[in-house]
Amino acid sequence: KETTYTATLVPRQPLGEISFMDWPTMYCVCRIDLMSGVASALVSPTRPNKTTEMRAGFKPTLRMYPNESFAAPLEDDNGIYHVNSKRFFLEFSSTDPDDIVSVKNCIVEPAADAGGEFSANFWQDFCGVGLFDAGYKSISAATNKKFMSLRAFKFEGFDSVLIKCTVIRCLESPCGECEKDTTLRRRLLAETGHNEMTLAVHLKLSPQSNALVLPGQHGGRHQDTIYASWPMMSSAKLTWESSVTFFNGVVTGEKSFIDLLAKSLLSWIEMEGIQVIINEIDASGVSEFEFHRSGHLGGLSVKLAEVVVVKFAVVPLSQDETASTDIPSVLKARSPEGLAEKVRENLESDFGIQMDDLLVMKGAEIVGTSFLGTLMKFLIPAIVICLAVCVIGMLLHAHRSSYQRLGRVAAVDKEMPEVSHEEATSRDGNLEEN
Repeated sequence: KETTYTATLVPRQPLGEISFMDWPTMYCVCRIDLMSGVASALVSPTRPNKTTEMRAGFKPTLRMYPNESFAAPLEDDNGIYHVNSKRFFLEFSSTDPDDIVSVKNCIVEPAADAGGEFSANFWQDFCGVGLFDAGYKSISAATNKKFMSLRAFKFEGFDSVLIKCTVIRCLESPCGECEKDTTLRRRLLAETGHNEMTLAVHLKLSPQSNALVLPGQHGGRHQDTIYASWPMMSSAKLTWESSVTFFNGVVTGEKSFIDLLAKSLLSWIEMEGIQVIINEIDASGVSEFEFHRSGHLGGLSVKLAEVVVVKFAVVPLSQDETASTDIPSVLKARSPEGLAEKVRENLESDFGIQMDDLLVMKGAEIVGTSFLGTLMKFLIPAIVICLAVCVIGMLLHAHRSSYQRLGRVAAVDKEMPEVSHEEATSRDGNLEEN
């Protein structure tokens, strides 16, 4: 037997209070237990569905501010904001004051390489991530606005960045809260229902911003050589050379710093029977100011550097070929985060230097060099220098000999007596008669 049931939906509204609202989309599931069994029915509302209309009306905006007061926005220059502060200040807002908005995700990438290989997240699933120290600021109680602050940053080799953020509008609060449980976070968002839109802003930083440097286009700037050693002569049949790049670090050519890097690399590689040799250190974006710190190993004077490239060699201490051939696979397996942690720990414990923002990128190449190759690497520059010196010496000697001959000719001409034109003519005539 088919039975029809009617349900009346009454909003929870306090008695005597008038409120104007749009009819939301409501779904009711009724379960009725009968003697003969269980039946279920889906009741659809008679009010029109407003979801499509709300999505079409969502028009969020993204603006930049010069400081944390968020008083007056920055003026853009042909769509580019020029920033000289140590932090970025962003405002996400909707044109409808009744909207409830939140920021879902944000990625950053070089403006000249949008969609390329360099990018990073500073906001993911409604939470700040990474070294950017991103978070909301309590500037206004309005639900249609979100104010955010984060560390200023840039990519190596690029002078401008692009920020892309996905902004959502929820049907009700809470809207996109940062929950530690990501599964719960997504479930709550799905239950509330939302619209979303992606916004972008183009920034160009000045040197005064002291921005966090992210891995980018290596070699995009001139690098100064801070330290270099002659290629090491090893009796091992095969040594391996590679490099690592540090971002937001310190640099100096002092021996204690070179030893610290070698010690950090050795503990990071974590292999027995090897030695790590620092071959060269190059740096860019080096500060003009030097500071001194002291730890249990003594004092160390260093300068801040945006990018530090360390070239090193891993040398087996024995003739065991198995150990030598395992080195490349071990280097590939080690994480850059692990090396950054080792260097941070050693800098702080040995010399009292804190580098919380230190990032590391491993070099792409791991090159094997034999004893003969190392020998040639040492001899070829020396031979070239010797040949150049010899050639320059021969040229100088030839040049000096030419001057000496010219000097002797000039001296002979000076000793000869002057002869008049008539005497010279008379002598020529006498010669003809004879």
